[in-house]
Amino acid sequence: MLANTSYKRIHVLLQFYHILNNEERSELSNLNVTLCSYVHNNAYFASIPTKYLTDIYNLSFVRWIGEILPEDKISPIIRENRIPPGAVNPDGTVNLLVSVFEDVPIDKAKQAINKHGNVVEEPIMSNIWTVIIPNETITDLADEDAVQWIEEVMQPKKTFDGGMEVEK
Repeated sequence: MLANTSYKRIHVLLQFYHILNNEERSELSNLNVTLCSYVHNNAYFASIPTKYLTDIYNLSFVRWIGEILPEDKISPIIRENRIPPGAVNPDGTVNLLVSVFEDVPIDKAKQAINKHGNVVEEPIMSNIWTVIIPNETITDLADEDAVQWIEEVMQPKKTFDGGMEVEK
């Protein structure tokens, strides 16, 4: 998909042979590469212009550029169809938290989410959206370039008060 996309920019996994020095960071900057967040093993989620894909790959310090697959963006609990009952609505839709890449404008994030579900709450100080979405379209949402991670909404903690279960 990397070479066959119609997008001008795409999010990828970008791995280097070592920790980058200032000169290498400058080379990436000259190619309009944005390092979004560190993953591990000298790898980052990155936003790159597709027209420079070959140039980026040919940099001596770049080890690998890889597609971020939809299944890489979905929590194991959702992938294994173990969504907690409290996150499932009576109509079968599910309540999820969707993280979008920090370099994605709010309008583009909202557009990507609304293609597959509905925004319940926009982020206030982060890039995490609360959404309601049909279970069968979760993978389609994960296939959106803007989406970084999808997980289930955390359930309210329960405590016992005199033997009675109480939701907080």
